[in-house]
Amino acid sequence: MFPNGELVKSGEIRETPPSDLVKELQEKDFTGYASFSVKDQNGIHNFTIALIKGNIAGAFSNSFKTKQNQLGDSAVQELSNHANSPGFYDVVQLDEAQVKLAVEVRPETQIETTNKEKQKAKQDALLPIAQEESKEEILKKYGLSSLADL
Repeated sequence: MFPNGELVKSGEIRETPPSDLVKELQEKDFTGYASFSVKDQNGIHNFTIALIKGNIAGAFSNSFKTKQNQLGDSAVQELSNHANSPGFYDVVQLDEAQVKLAVEVRPETQIETTNKEKQKAKQDALLPIAQEESKEEILKKYGLSSLADL
């Protein structure tokens, strides 16, 4: 989906979790994409998060064994489900026009929000789900305390 660009970083997911990597790219106003390959009991999964000036512009994933694809927000969520899986990542720098074109070709991959504060929720979605947090703690963390009584 993306053209070749300049490989600027590679590593293991266990050493740099997806949430940390995306946060780092956002802080650096990075333009390009991060590609993740992970393996679990269901086979190999590939994820790509596209960024323009540090904003998440699009995301998609595919699974070879299950032949399932996730697009947009659901791909970001699916990557968070694999945050503790063994795997690798590459970060490739592109120019803004290349990323825009790649995302526009597959509009279903687009992430609509472009404001970095709004995208913090997307980045936080990449964090592994903590089992010990209560409903109230989770709602408070995301600024939704008023929903606790519902």
